[in-house]
Amino acid sequence: MKKLVSGLIVIALFSLQSAAFADSDWRKYSVTEEGEYYLDVNSIRKTGGLLRAWSMQDFKKTQVWDSTRYKSILELKQFDCENERSRTIQFTVFSQNLRGGIALFTSNEEEEFEYVTPDSRGAHLLKSVCNFHR
Repeated sequence: MKKLVSGLIVIALFSLQSAAFADSDWRKYSVTEEGEYYLDVNSIRKTGGLLRAWSMQDFKKTQVWDSTRYKSILELKQFDCENERSRTIQFTVFSQNLRGGIALFTSNEEEEFEYVTPDSRGAHLLKSVCNFHR
């Protein structure tokens, strides 16, 4: 009985996650030796003078942080196009590629805005979000 209840909970969680991104339109904005990086262009929203969007990092090899092994990260980011800055508002780390497997942990701790480094992945993401929203 416990296995059945656990299985139903897992199915419900995956269904909620899938429903939340049902209207997603993931576009690849960068490829490196480490992995591929995506932007959900349907998630871009303007709030005040700032933009917000979901992005995803999908790694070719398993990553390790503080003994946690993961293969993808889903991030909600905020962008200041005028000043070329961004910050992470929320992120979830997943055990498998493309938000697969289990969600290992989530952080809702908003980071401070940081200026993006020219020609970096962050700069490519900022440019993609700001250009797509125009």
